[in-house]
Amino acid sequence: MTLKQQTHRRQGHRTVMQMLTADQLQQLKPSKPSARFLVIEIDPDAHTTDSDRNNDAGNSALRKKLTDMINDPAVDPKAAMQMLEIAWDRVAKSATGKIPAARVDVDNAMPAASIFAGFPEFQARNEERKQDLRQYLLADANWLTSTELSDRAGFKNRNRSAGPNGWKQRGKIFAINVEGHDRYPAYALDEAYQPLKILKDILTVFGDSTSAWSIASWMGTANSWLEGKKPKDLMKQDPAAVLHAALIEKAGAQHG
Repeated sequence: MTLKQQTHRRQGHRTVMQMLTADQLQQLKPSKPSARFLVIEIDPDAHTTDSDRNNDAGNSALRKKLTDMINDPAVDPKAAMQMLEIAWDRVAKSATGKIPAARVDVDNAMPAASIFAGFPEFQARNEERKQDLRQYLLADANWLTSTELSDRAGFKNRNRSAGPNGWKQRGKIFAINVEGHDRYPAYALDEAYQPLKILKDILTVFGDSTSAWSIASWMGTANSWLEGKKPKDLMKQDPAAVLHAALIEKAGAQHG
């Protein structure tokens, strides 16, 4: 089977897009130990119509998967949009340099120039969704500035951001960036304004590849493994359950 591959470069990083079968995925050997892979599983038969089989087999399945990913509130909007842009480049920059010929999506009864019909609208809607989500997360919790946290935790450093930033660097807490300044979640602190021990374990589970906003989104979103409660609300009450939910989330991200 011929391997379809597209190299995509963004901000100095090299990303290789490959369409692999399940057998090929199992035999995949990373070129470097530090290599990371984002795997999106699609079933070509699940959403494929007769029109697809006569044109671009599997397009409906891929479009459905990417659309679900973009609209999933648990998925980091920035990461979702980057994935869509990479996939868009892969299709749009074909050998002829043209977008595939127009066809009709029978399932949705709508014209589709390609599996990415409406791509600009996706971009605009995703940006709105990202801003709405961030505003919700900011309003749904108490976020402390570096100075506020430093004062309450008793740091004596002349640089009021040094103490909290040291915690962040050691993986004891995370901070979201709001207009160029760090904001630390109060729900991750105990009565003495020290980072909860469970948070370090949770951050270790998600790893460096997970953005702070993605972690904040996971913390502030109702979780089915926690009976519909938000992880941030159970950090002190049931830390073991929150850690278990984080492990399940990470495993799903690796295999989904």
